[in-house]
Amino acid sequence: MKASRQYFPEVVASPILSTLRTEEDLLPIERLKLDDFYGEGRYPLYIEKPPPFYAKLAGHLDAEWRKWPFRNQEKVSIRLLADGVVSRWTRTERHQWGKRQHELFENGILQIPKGIGLSHVVAKKEKE
Repeated sequence: MKASRQYFPEVVASPILSTLRTEEDLLPIERLKLDDFYGEGRYPLYIEKPPPFYAKLAGHLDAEWRKWPFRNQEKVSIRLLADGVVSRWTRTERHQWGKRQHELFENGILQIPKGIGLSHVVAKKEKE
């Protein structure tokens, strides 16, 4: 590694130009570790971004709670269309699909999901 070679490593072995150099011929400066070769041991420091200041405020948590039932609706619509459950994403098709699901729930074929899992965000009010 010389300034005249712009600090590029010297060729250790070449089947055409020279013979193979032995371990004794190699200088310690010529022995590069992989992390030394790529970035000279320096790696970018990735610091996790802190949550915004309003993340724990009551108004923000309440808004998150109100938006929770509508999460992933776009993904669900794409999945239902792709799986062929709903032929078209119209009100009538969705209404008919809802009626079929309701009948399956009533007959006990499908299990009814319970709760939306946000009891840690908005505490339930106790009855007095």
